[in-house]
Amino acid sequence: MNKKNNTGEISSMPSNTHEVTATCLKGIQDSLCTINKRLNKFDDLEKQVSDLKNEICGENGLDGELKYVSEQCQYNADDITELKNENTNLRKEVDLLRSVVIRMDRKLNVMDREITDLRGRSMRDNILVHNFAHSPNEDLSKSVPDAIKSHLGIDAKFVRIHRNGFKRGFGGKPISITGKLEDRNQKDQILAAMKEKKSTGERLPFHITAQEPPQLIEERKKLYEKSNSFRKQNINTRISGKHIILPNGSQYAEEIPLLTNADVLQIPETEHRNLENVRMYTTECEERQGTQTFASGSEVRPIDDVQNLYRKVCILPDSASSDHRILVYRFKDEARKLTENYHDDGEHGAGRRLLQYMRDNEMCNIAVVISKWNGERKIGFERIGVMEYLVCSVYNELED
Repeated sequence: MNKKNNTGEISSMPSNTHEVTATCLKGIQDSLCTINKRLNKFDDLEKQVSDLKNEICGENGLDGELKYVSEQCQYNADDITELKNENTNLRKEVDLLRSVVIRMDRKLNVMDREITDLRGRSMRDNILVHNFAHSPNEDLSKSVPDAIKSHLGIDAKFVRIHRNGFKRGFGGKPISITGKLEDRNQKDQILAAMKEKKSTGERLPFHITAQEPPQLIEERKKLYEKSNSFRKQNINTRISGKHIILPNGSQYAEEIPLLTNADVLQIPETEHRNLENVRMYTTECEERQGTQTFASGSEVRPIDDVQNLYRKVCILPDSASSDHRILVYRFKDEARKLTENYHDDGEHGAGRRLLQYMRDNEMCNIAVVISKWNGERKIGFERIGVMEYLVCSVYNELED
């Protein structure tokens, strides 16, 4: 476009109108594109929000699931509370039952002692005649008094007398004879005469002893065995009733006391957990005519090892239900002092024989607990052979 200047001359000026317009339009278009993209993003976000809302609040959304979980948690909380209450009540009932069983077991032990005492009183007039030859159509009420008169010089009279069975005795020996004397004083006279004959070395065709309950006989044997053991160690002791009196005047107490069911039930739970660490070997169960027996043992050194083994076996359900838990142990401590002992737990003579079996086979540093269930039929002396086999099995396994 030509324009006159102040001097009247016509000048030519560049025009940028189109360029400015194009630049503005381009900027506007770019802005519109950006806005459009953002609007599209908003649409996408709106769709995503809508989808999330459906996922959360929809028919099968998270909101329903959370409500279901919340309700289940509430139900579970109620169930847990109920279970806690039931568990508390059950624990109270178990504690009550445990207390009742402990009380009953203690009463049974008292009754056993009273029965043993009554049996002993009922036998105080009785004697046992051993190795008295059997004869056909024998009349013991005549033949036994005649034999006593002939060999001991005592005119014995019996209220009743009989053999203790019909079969042959162990090893082919005659069945023993039980006789109840009319005069109790004659019992002491007969036993004194037997002792005198023994001291002179005279052999008789029969042997007479006092009849006593097996429990008292075994307790006395164990008492004298322990007393003799002290004497071998140059420890002077004396026997007073059912106790061994030590040189300082105190009574000897068992290193490991016999555990009754009442004692086992009172072992604390913390000790139960500690006993789980006790390592032991258990044999297979041996069965003879319904009598079942198995053994559990471990290598021991201090007396605490024996105690832990004994307690662990006693708390095991299989052993806790057994009729007898026979403990026998033999070990030397660091000072090379030998400690050995046993508990029969009603299986009279078993512990003493098993300890002798260990001595004969030089078994040391071992403790074994024999768990035994009695069958309907007694297996007699065979039971000792089974127990010796189980002790040997435990020892061999521990040696390997």
